[in-house]
This record gives sequence, structure tokens and C-alpha cells, in this order.
Amino acid sequence: MNVVAYSLTASAGGRFSINSMTGVVTVAGALDYEMATSHQITARADSADGSFSTQVYNITVSNVNEAPAVAPGQTFGIAQNAANGDHVGSANSPGMLAATDPENGALQNWQIVSGNGSGAFQINATTGQVTVANASLLNYAQTPSYTLGVRVGDGVNASAAQTVTIRVLSPNLTVNRFTDLPDAAALGDGVVDVDLLLRAIRSVFAPPLRKPTLLARM
Repeated sequence: MNVVAYSLTASAGGRFSINSMTGVVTVAGALDYEMATSHQITARADSADGSFSTQVYNITVSNVNEAPAVAPGQTFGIAQNAANGDHVGSANSPGMLAATDPENGALQNWQIVSGNGSGAFQINATTGQVTVANASLLNYAQTPSYTLGVRVGDGVNASAAQTVTIRVLSPNLTVNRFTDLPDAAALGDGVVDVDLLLRAIRSVFAPPLRKPTLLARM
């Protein structure tokens, strides 16, 4: 009986392997239709009598729908005195959540799945825009920020939940003393009167004024 051993001399970058005894080719690495729709391998068969042969095969990759992904690290602000229906964020970034779909499918069925037990916010299922649902719950002192878990679908699959931060902004941020600045303050947390801030700093660090001493010549 003449025994034949099989091997791959070209495995498409390690994406495929072959059973040395049966010659069955299997997937050994990640395949991504969006990156490459086909791969080429070269199989070799070695006979016990010393002869061998090679053959090139083209393997076609079929497309499979992949779930979309909500962009991580999204943060928006909302004023404490906002009204129901107001969108979070600014005019340039009006609370529209970002996500991508590998097949460039239509994003749909946006949902808030966690962090909104009180019902302070709502999301447009079609556009992904977050708006205020119950403005009476916005309280900078009690809840300075919300961490919402959101996800989106593409009509076939749903994304994994991703966290989105909504920061409640104080409507009247003033500074009377240097220590009155909130330790959680960040860019976008309202407007501070620069002159008022400078006066506050001077009142804390500047030494008290003394009356000048007059020297009389004798």
C-alpha cells in the first residue's frame, strides 16, 4: 500500500490547515469577507515512493451578516434646567449616537438597555438621538452624571451594549471662593466669569493691603 502524506505549502497566511492523512482542509484562522472575498492555497501530496504533486486551490469566502458596534467613549452634556424633549449635547453634537456596521447596513432599533431606570432619558429608535424624557429628574447636586447602556441593530443582528455618559451641567456655575469649583468640573461644564474667578483667587492668595508708612525728612 502506497501511503500519501498531505501538507500545505501555501496556507493563505495560516488561515487554513490540512489533515496530513486525509487531505481534508479546515479553517485555521479568522476569515473576513469585507477584507478578502477569496484566498488561495497550495496543497502538496507526498508518496512513500518519493513522488509528489502539488495543486493550487481557490477558496471563496461567503458573506455573513455581522453585528453593528456602538462607538465607545461617547459623552454628552445636558443642562439641569433643560426641558422635556431637549436633546443632550450641543448644537454641533446634538445627542446623535455613533455606531458602525461592517456591511454598511441601515442602523435601527436603538435602545437604552441599562442606567435609565428612573426614565430620565429616551432614545429615538431610528436616529439614535438621546433626549430628555423627565426633566424633573435632572439634578446636578444629586446625580451629576448618568451612565447609559445602549445598543443598536442592523435589521438582522444587534450590537453588544456600550456605555454612553450623560453629564448634568449646573445651570448657574459661579465662583465665590477658589474651593467652590466642583472637583468634577470639566470642559463644557458651563461658563465661568473669568474676572470673578481672578478676584476669587486674589482674595484667597493675595496678602492684605497695608497702609503706606510715611517717612518725614528731618
